[in-house]
Amino acid sequence: MQYAGRGIWLWSFLLLAVAVVFAQVAHQGLSGDVYWQWAAGRWMLRTHQVLKNDPFSYTLYHHPWVAEEWGYEVLLAGSIAALGPVALWLFSAGLGSLTLFVTWVRLRAHSDDGIKAGLVLILIAVSLELFVKDRPQTLSYLLFALVLWILGSSGQHPWRRLVLIPLLWFWVLCHGSFLLGYLLVATDLGLAAVVSTRVSGQRNLGLRTAVLAAAVLASWVNPFGWRLWSYAWHVSTSTVIANSIVEWQSPNFHNDLLKLVIWLPALALAAVWWRHRPGIPWFDTIWAAILFLATLQSVRFLPYFSLEWGIAVLVGTQGWRFRQVKPWIVAPILLAISLIVVVSKPIIRPDQASSSEPVAAVNYLKSKPADARVFNYYVWGGYLIWRGIRVFIDGRTDFYLQDGIFTQYVAIQNLTVNPDIDFRQWRVQYVLWPPFTPLATYLLSDPSWRLVYQTKHSWLFKHRGGWGPAISVPSVKTSLAAGVQ
Repeated sequence: MQYAGRGIWLWSFLLLAVAVVFAQVAHQGLSGDVYWQWAAGRWMLRTHQVLKNDPFSYTLYHHPWVAEEWGYEVLLAGSIAALGPVALWLFSAGLGSLTLFVTWVRLRAHSDDGIKAGLVLILIAVSLELFVKDRPQTLSYLLFALVLWILGSSGQHPWRRLVLIPLLWFWVLCHGSFLLGYLLVATDLGLAAVVSTRVSGQRNLGLRTAVLAAAVLASWVNPFGWRLWSYAWHVSTSTVIANSIVEWQSPNFHNDLLKLVIWLPALALAAVWWRHRPGIPWFDTIWAAILFLATLQSVRFLPYFSLEWGIAVLVGTQGWRFRQVKPWIVAPILLAISLIVVVSKPIIRPDQASSSEPVAAVNYLKSKPADARVFNYYVWGGYLIWRGIRVFIDGRTDFYLQDGIFTQYVAIQNLTVNPDIDFRQWRVQYVLWPPFTPLATYLLSDPSWRLVYQTKHSWLFKHRGGWGPAISVPSVKTSLAAGVQ
């Protein structure tokens, strides 16, 4: 197939891939961690300092907090302040689209057939669609793809590797997954040292070593210094987090979409490895295998696996072409499908809260005394923070491992303890919880509590009477004057 035809195919498939990612973002409202990350970014922009102590909770107020994602949070809040709510789309669908574009460039360089490359790209887009949101992981997918592209294209341009030093440093400032980036560079160096030049290209061991060493040293230039490495490793290997957060657990293969985006690439890779074609891309093959195994252990690795497996498959299937299909016929069909994907559901404002967020209940809470203690559902903590309400817990699971707060939350949620004992400890006045769950059902029958507000997605309970003197912490208005309210 001629390059022009391949280009038509790839551009059409790229547009469809971008449409898949954009539709996922545009058809759903904001939810989850984006709210506390936005609030944290505004706090840092207003105070001109990096957050190192918690200003958002009443359980761990002013406790040390390693805000490893502070760079992303500042960028997010600054972009929203400068560009308005549309920045939320840029930090989700925009970063996802850039990731697909970089991946498209890599696929094009290794493909002898536009149809194959396009099909691989669509499957990658479907995988990303499950994870692309306003969160630092989305930025990490782009950085991961960029590192792969630089390493893969630096054979003829070895000095391009120097870009890895600032790129990896930037990754360190934005998300704990930067460990993956350094492992990629270390693997590239290791293969260059042990595999023949015919397989690995120009060795340039000195340059490779210098880039890795400089990137490691540069990573220490951050508000938390070298400790960020140990902290990122601790979070990545925490069994408490892995056992409690769905994204850190093994894939749910009752989900047909997960079956498709995991097992189809795995079968394609198995077929390629079985054929054992000459010129196999060892770097990409090894990392596809590593990330596949990591995905089976924790579904959060699926986007990284999706961005890597395509190269090995395309190289291993060179010579298998779809010659009978004409690009100029199918390209318009792909464009039409792209349009349908985007307009199939109403497009929601980029700053509109998801229907799952307790907006009405929080509006009710905001009419009450500002220092009222709320025991909140884990995933709603970020939204409460954004609205200026102190929380018992939020999406910073690693932070709440301190003092057993996360363990205490889980015990109350599962009713393995008498919740009133813990509520008394914290002088909880309100409980904001999903309806018809064990805790909500318990509170309905507890004479100490009464249901004061309810919606389809949330119930708000108020404690009858008082618990006695409250634990003294600064008011919300004092510590959140930086614009979190």
